[in-house]
Amino acid sequence: MFTLTSIKKQKLIEKVNEKNLYVIGDKLLHHAFEEAVIKYHKELLKNIILQKNFKTMFSHHSTVYITK
Repeated sequence: MFTLTSIKKQKLIEKVNEKNLYVIGDKLLHHAFEEAVIKYHKELLKNIILQKNFKTMFSHHSTVYITK
């Protein structure tokens, strides 16, 4: 699907996908993944939810999710 640069990021994607969410705008995600998701879900951007519950998995970035 998409190439990610670390196992931690892969685990984050899997956890998010289990909840039927897609990750958008996380600065720690690979740019190709981020851009592809934003382009694919552009019409759903009105449903963005800002989450901070993955903060401990990384360092200091928040993660923006968008629902399917």
